[in-house]
Amino acid sequence: KLSFQRLSDVMAAKYGVIMSDTAWKKQISKVAPVFYDVIIAYLNKTSNNEKNKVLGYPSYAIDATDISYEGKKGTALRAHTEYDLSNNGHFNSHIADVHTGESVKLHNIKAHSLYFADRAYGRTQQMAYMFENQAEFIFRFSPSQIRLYKDADCTKKINFKEHFSDEGKIISMECFFKHKQVSKKIRVIIAPIPKEKIENVVKKVKRKSLKGQNRLSENTLIYAKWLFLATSLTNIFSSESIISAYRKRWQIELHFKRSKSLLRFHRLRRCSFNYAYSTVFIWLAVTGFAYILFNTLFSRISFDISTFNAFSLLAFLLA
Repeated sequence: KLSFQRLSDVMAAKYGVIMSDTAWKKQISKVAPVFYDVIIAYLNKTSNNEKNKVLGYPSYAIDATDISYEGKKGTALRAHTEYDLSNNGHFNSHIADVHTGESVKLHNIKAHSLYFADRAYGRTQQMAYMFENQAEFIFRFSPSQIRLYKDADCTKKINFKEHFSDEGKIISMECFFKHKQVSKKIRVIIAPIPKEKIENVVKKVKRKSLKGQNRLSENTLIYAKWLFLATSLTNIFSSESIISAYRKRWQIELHFKRSKSLLRFHRLRRCSFNYAYSTVFIWLAVTGFAYILFNTLFSRISFDISTFNAFSLLAFLLA
């Protein structure tokens, strides 16, 4: 929240550095991406122990979060983030404007690693890209947004409602999709949403439809009561273990939540696009620095984002 006028006055009075407000803004804009690169490189170097592999794989959660301006509707920038679930708080982000959609292509997808993502990534193009890079994945998807088939020739479309059971059992089935005239086989797992959560889920779907002024279809309400996961993992892994593993994706949501709430990185002052871009880089670098500090102080215990929450809350209250 420090103004550039105040920064200019302090630096001139205390250190004899005479620069205008505009000059300081330009210098900070130049240094921000470098500062971010240095902090993230050091973070990824300091604790490369991979203690927490998921289902035997180095694992990553990918997602994006929007950053808006204070007192202004709409989004300023979007931080596309890859959060390393196997290591102690490692992450890397790609900053883009709001017109850049969420895509696995924005990340450095590593072969023989496992990736988790929500419905924004549950499309055939995204899954095909994972196959091309020899990476495993567990993506949530909506049957309304993807076309899957029973056969390798992709001629018999699957009607998922035919597979729902009244008993609410977990369903596992082989499916196929076609991308660039090539058929790909995936495994689909369908699990019922817990009964105590269905009411809230339905309310959320209706609220989202009303906000976007979209017509709410009957299928959308039906599908909202089920969890749909598409994965490249074979039947070697049980459906229950895959569902349990997918819950670890919540770590990246906590990463966003804590950097925005506890570290107060949630809204930008009204400024130019270039300065907003630089400010977000600085925010991300400070988040990485906080993880480094945490890892240094608690190097003998396994890093967990929920433990960091308690630590960062205490630090904020003391400050």
